[in-house]
Amino acid sequence: ADISELLSGINVPTLVVHGDVDTQVPFYLGKELSTKIKGARFVTIPGAGHGVMRWPDAVNEIKRFCDHLTGQ
Repeated sequence: ADISELLSGINVPTLVVHGDVDTQVPFYLGKELSTKIKGARFVTIPGAGHGVMRWPDAVNEIKRFCDHLTGQ
């Protein structure tokens, strides 16, 4: 089901983290997702595939985003 029209209704800080060699979810879809959520931040993890959370850079980006939200 395509629910992409609902993405514009998301009104919370959003971080989209995507590996640029993901073979399960193409990179362009991650980028497109971020453009449909107002104010979303998109981060590319170079060389990462679908298991992006195994990459320290992805974890660091998420931590940085959370720290920004909490004012740290």
